Amino acid sequence: MERASRFVRRTDAARYRAGRSWVRRKISVALGVSPSDLAISAGPHGKPGLQGDPIGFNVTHSNEEIWLAISAGPVGIDFEPSPRDDPATLYRQIAAPDEWRQACAAGITEEGLLVLWTAKEAVLKLLGAGFMTDPCSISLGSLTGTRPVSGKIAGRWISVARIPAPTGCMAHVATFGKRLEMRLYDYESPEIF
Repeated sequence: MERASRFVRRTDAARYRAGRSWVRRKISVALGVSPSDLAISAGPHGKPGLQGDPIGFNVTHSNEEIWLAISAGPVGIDFEPSPRDDPATLYRQIAAPDEWRQACAAGITEEGLLVLWTAKEAVLKLLGAGFMTDPCSISLGSLTGTRPVSGKIAGRWISVARIPAPTGCMAHVATFGKRLEMRLYDYESPEIF
């Protein structure tokens, strides 16, 4: 409630409270406990976690969308709609030198920016620092396909995978380890993707 009170617009505060309530309910179902029994706290850079780390989870939201990743261990997720700003300018702000060279050679596109942005943000959220870490300091290599990619980042194996997203949007999830298996649920309907 204290964090929601910092929003300037009431609609944003209400959306924040509703989203956090929804996340709490979904995590409580996953753990088989009452929502009021969950002790959710923020890490040093604001990443939410559970006392004792029984599961890992991460949240991303944009406008009306809220996405939740639940994992046996730490996890990062990001979802973004198409940017309003120039893709080349934003790409330059997040690309490692090798990623920038590849993008310039191939041509910088809005989709390419969304792929790199969401993958990097998912990894940075997994690491627990978010954009407190310079995104240019890590390189994800080639993210051209939809298959998961893995590699060593910050001395640990990390896997990153694209998640199906609405047209004009992009989403990625990241976990520690060389393999990533996903089950995707739409909590608005009983469908599994």
